[in-house]
Amino acid sequence: MATPLLEVRDLKTWLMGGDAPVRAVDGVDMTIGRGETYALVGESGCGKSMTALSVARLLPENAQVRSGTVNLGGTELLGLAEASMREVRGKRIGMIFQEPGTSLNPVLTVGTQISEVILRHTALRGARVRDRCVELLDSVGIPDAARRLDEFPFQLSGGMKQRVMIAAALACDPQLLIADEPTTALDVTIQAQVIALLKKLQSERNMSILLITHDLAVVAQIANKVGIMYAGQIVEQASRKQFFEHPAHPYSRKLFQSLPGGVAGEASLAVIPGSVPSMTRVFAGCRFAERCDLRKPECDARPAPWVELDYQHQVRCVLHAGAGQVADANQALREPKSGSAASAAVQPGVSDDAPLLQVEGLEVHFPIRRGLFKRTVGAVRAVDGVSLQLGAGECLALVGESGCGKTTVGKSILRLVPPTAGRVLLDNVELGDLKRSQLRARRKDMQIVFQDPYASLNPRMRVAELLQEGMAALGVGDAEWRAQRAHELLSQVGMSADMSSRYPHEFSGGQRQRIAIARALAVDPKLLICDEPTSALDVSVQAQILNLLKALQHRLRLSYLFITHDFSVVEFLAQRVAVMYLGRIVESGARDAVLKNPRHPYTRALLSAVPTIDEKTQRKTVQLKGELPSPANPPSGCHFHPRCPEASDECRREYPGQTHVAGEHLVACHLYR
Repeated sequence: MATPLLEVRDLKTWLMGGDAPVRAVDGVDMTIGRGETYALVGESGCGKSMTALSVARLLPENAQVRSGTVNLGGTELLGLAEASMREVRGKRIGMIFQEPGTSLNPVLTVGTQISEVILRHTALRGARVRDRCVELLDSVGIPDAARRLDEFPFQLSGGMKQRVMIAAALACDPQLLIADEPTTALDVTIQAQVIALLKKLQSERNMSILLITHDLAVVAQIANKVGIMYAGQIVEQASRKQFFEHPAHPYSRKLFQSLPGGVAGEASLAVIPGSVPSMTRVFAGCRFAERCDLRKPECDARPAPWVELDYQHQVRCVLHAGAGQVADANQALREPKSGSAASAAVQPGVSDDAPLLQVEGLEVHFPIRRGLFKRTVGAVRAVDGVSLQLGAGECLALVGESGCGKTTVGKSILRLVPPTAGRVLLDNVELGDLKRSQLRARRKDMQIVFQDPYASLNPRMRVAELLQEGMAALGVGDAEWRAQRAHELLSQVGMSADMSSRYPHEFSGGQRQRIAIARALAVDPKLLICDEPTSALDVSVQAQILNLLKALQHRLRLSYLFITHDFSVVEFLAQRVAVMYLGRIVESGARDAVLKNPRHPYTRALLSAVPTIDEKTQRKTVQLKGELPSPANPPSGCHFHPRCPEASDECRREYPGQTHVAGEHLVACHLYR
């Protein structure tokens, strides 16, 4: 057997400074071979990123490695002096952080940031450094690389910033690349490009990758080995094939059941009750026992044993300890439990009455001003003629790449952004005709849930104050009634009333999103605009939020305009879908019609880029050329034609009108005239 590149043994990293140490990493073992991708999977707070930071020796000041070894190609990293470790970072270990927007320095050009690594670790100087930077940007697929070197991060799209991060990480041909959530919150097309790029570069350079993620579909695309982490320990380790065919740990099974893909209509997603336990505890038994459906007395009495199921497949669970118990364990894990996808069915209602929301020819143009006198020289056409309808109790999913105008549509409907043209009718009332006081009174009928609950919740206000703020502003009830209503809202979203005195920072991401939903529900709205509310959540927390939204839709007859780029969420929650590209709707219709029989080339490209855990259902990826054009200067004719593999001369000359494909299925494409 070949010597592995990275060997981690009994790694323990504690965070000091509180009443008790936080045992963030508590006895991790893993091995990564040369040219191999090891995926470390688990919920937020389980210790994935802290494991990676321990390997790279990039820990915060209050962190201590209490024990263990980290061996990289024969070098024991934990024993190196910091000066020697700086020679390892960047040269032998490259790192891609989760959020390129905050990882890249906003005041330095792209070329400056990539050249820093080259100047530090190689003998290249002068023009040869710039040539190497151009070569790196070319290798990660950035067009016009020489020009991009002199641009700043804010001038690049999210996908291009992630590619710059990859280029910088690969500048010195590292042996090990640590990729911490490299595709989280990216569009499916950009995510597919990043995955394909990592696989290509790994194959060319025989590079090893430690991939940290909570997206099992990404794991299925790229990983060779999988490690499932929970509460500071790895609870299951297997090859990709073994893991996806026979997940053994109850936690692994729950992660699969929480995935929304393929669950639609009346079904609910399985949820994992509770949350990752506090890592300040000293555990006597299995760390997952409190959340496990298959809990036994021995789970609380002693730590779970590390059981060898097969070559390269190990699990930390008493269900598999002892001869003859594996079959019984697998049978128990297959049985549906209370709260699984097989139970707790809810069916949202879809109205045949007049639409609750009607949007007709909506346009939002932002002026471009230049010169001393700030004269208007153009406009950014963020929304350029959008029309849609939404019935009572219905969910319409608005999907598309970042920058296509989805969020601006939602904000313009609520009049948070003034429209340039068009009409928005809510309950047959034209919102544009209302005076300011009248519009303020109608705000109780329409609310919004933002993508990042931590940014949208005031950190200086307690939960009770956050929930009562909207009611007080709109004059709903008296103080006593509003306090009681706040407790009811918390119960409605699955939280206890005694949490009302806490601040937002005291909650997990999923709990904060529940608070944001409760705040939106406080004034009994009819329409809820959800702007990517689950994009950055773990699959288990995402399942809880999606189940909550579906149950509230059914119980309160809420209508959702659900803005997202996650098609598995669309399949689970939506009844209708509208696909948006560069400010316009290019395809719309019933969910199954659009997802199962997409007509527009752009819709087909989006769906082909969606990663799945089942290789049999994976479409051949349609690679789109170039980046999304600027809405300040959209292409002539069909806006999609520069990237379309089926474009004709007619597409370049004239924008296509809407064509009825079948029933309510509409497509704006010359192929179907």
